[in-house]
This record gives sequence, structure tokens and C-alpha cells, in this order.
Amino acid sequence: MELHSLLPNPMIIDYCSTKDTVLHRLHPVVKLVFSIAMVLAIVYLQTLRLILVLSVLVWIMFAIARLPLGRLLIWSAIPTFFVVSIVIFLPFIGYGWEYILTVVVKGITAAWYIFLLILSTPTMSLGKYVSRVLPSWLSDAFLLSLRYIFYFFGEAQKTFIAANARQGEGIPWSKKIKLFGSMIVNLILKGYDKTETVYVAMKSRGYTGRMRLVSDERFRLRDLAYLFLAVLIPLVPIYLEMVMVL
Repeated sequence: MELHSLLPNPMIIDYCSTKDTVLHRLHPVVKLVFSIAMVLAIVYLQTLRLILVLSVLVWIMFAIARLPLGRLLIWSAIPTFFVVSIVIFLPFIGYGWEYILTVVVKGITAAWYIFLLILSTPTMSLGKYVSRVLPSWLSDAFLLSLRYIFYFFGEAQKTFIAANARQGEGIPWSKKIKLFGSMIVNLILKGYDKTETVYVAMKSRGYTGRMRLVSDERFRLRDLAYLFLAVLIPLVPIYLEMVMVL
């Protein structure tokens, strides 16, 4: 398996976000509230069994949304790497392995719920409602950050493929890891160049500090019921943990 295959593919993300399933048809506000509530619940929970239940739940939802489960498992390597890199030193400062395992499962599960949101909601549909809640400068930064993440992953895949083409498929993993750092620096520099290009393009098209997004989605009565469930479901494991503690 090559390093570039571990990175989310922007074209697959765009394709998955426009599918027609029960989860895709939910209003973006419902999915946004649900994902944020689940992440907050995961952060709050301390019982590993309950966190694992939420992990199983998100994979059931992946299946319902007909998302590529194999690719999602591969893409999970990135958040796993970052979480492990954070907790790897915890044993040296007195934390037990059970606590460390709980933190790792928390981080990966939270990332899965973010995956669910992004893969089931078109970016512009999500951005329309985010822009109504956040200040204009912050909502625009959010939208541009989403697109930048897609651009980053796309450029990263191109970089890794080009490196393999120049050095052959037989390059050892130890050398690939050493090249990874220099590739990241190169990608960040490309990102700065891309940012300047996007800013100039936006100014030339009349950008005045607010991006206007149009969507024909309407918030209906049934969406209110789904919104209630989106808030209720994350509260259930929190309540169960409180009961278990008492």
C-alpha cells in the first residue's frame, strides 16, 4: 500500500456527498448539529464501552449512507497517526494504558463522525448554514479551509505518485517516511501560493467580505423531528454513564 492511498481523495468525497440515501436527504443543519453533538459527547464520555458503542453506531451509519467502507478504514490511518503521536508520551508521565486507549478511541471515533458529515453533505450546502451562524470572516475562512483541505489531499496524492514514479515502486518504507517530512513542507509552500491565487481571483470577481451561497433546501417539520433526535441520541450515552457512576 502506498502512502498516497492513505489520504482522502477529493473526487471520491465530492461523489459520496451527492449520493441519494436516507442520511444524504437529511437537512444539513440536522447533520451538522448531530456531528457536533456526537463529538462533544465523545469528548465528555470516560467509559470505553460506551465510546465503542458510538464507534459501532457511526459504522452502521456509514453502511446506511452507502459510503466506501474499505476506503474509510484506510483513510482512518491519518487521524490514527495524529492521535497516537499525541498520546505516545503519556505513559512516561504516569498515565495508564486504559486511559491512553480511551483517548485513542475517542480521537478516531470523533474523526469518523466528521467523515460522516463531510461525506454525506455537499460543501456548499453545509457552508450556507454555517455562514448564517458564524461571523462573515469566520464562515468564509471555514469554507475556504474545507476547500483547502481537499486541495491539500489532492496535491499530496500527486506528490506521492510523482515520487514513486521517479524512484520506483521498490522504495523502502523507511525512506518513504523520511521523504514524508520534506513533502509536507513542499505542500505547505504550495498552499501559500494557492491562497494568494485564490485571494486575487476572489477580489477580481467582486469579493467584498461575504460569500453569498444559494441553496434550494428548506427546513421542514420533519427536519425538526430529526433535529430533536440529533440532540437526543448523543445525550443517551451521557445519561447511561451518569447512571453507571451513581
